[in-house]
Amino acid sequence: MASTPGIPVIAIIGKQNNPIYIYNSRLPLPSTSLTTSLDLHLLLHSTLDVFEARLPQKTADQDFGLLFAIDERLAAYGWMTNTGVKFVIIVDQGFNSSSALSTRGGGLGGAIREADLKPVFKSIHTEYIKLISNPFYDHESKEMVKSKKFATALEKIAETGIPGVY
Repeated sequence: MASTPGIPVIAIIGKQNNPIYIYNSRLPLPSTSLTTSLDLHLLLHSTLDVFEARLPQKTADQDFGLLFAIDERLAAYGWMTNTGVKFVIIVDQGFNSSSALSTRGGGLGGAIREADLKPVFKSIHTEYIKLISNPFYDHESKEMVKSKKFATALEKIAETGIPGVY
């Protein structure tokens, strides 16, 4: 029996490529290459190259889809706002058996479609808009977000993967 795909990491990266917020639920992820905080930061930094490479071909759609597969379990997906803020989620496929691979198309990405993640990205975007709408939030700051309300909202998005459940 396969476990459901989870979202262990949500990252928000500013338009100056500075980390705004990184939600990390469970490092190290066993049986993966993502074991330390440094690995996570290196991975998130490497997603910026994919954003930059695909940017000239993008039009109105901000969905960058699968940025790259990290290993047989983990994959990074991206979304960018019209202001240049980037959202990256890492999806843990978490398969326990090969039967799950054959039932949904096989391989990495077979258990979850990119379209399934659009509501998740839109929920993250909604929470980000709530954050920057606060008149006391300094969005020009290079420091990472310390809002507990924002952290709780992203944690719920990662745990449920269902938008609108806050």
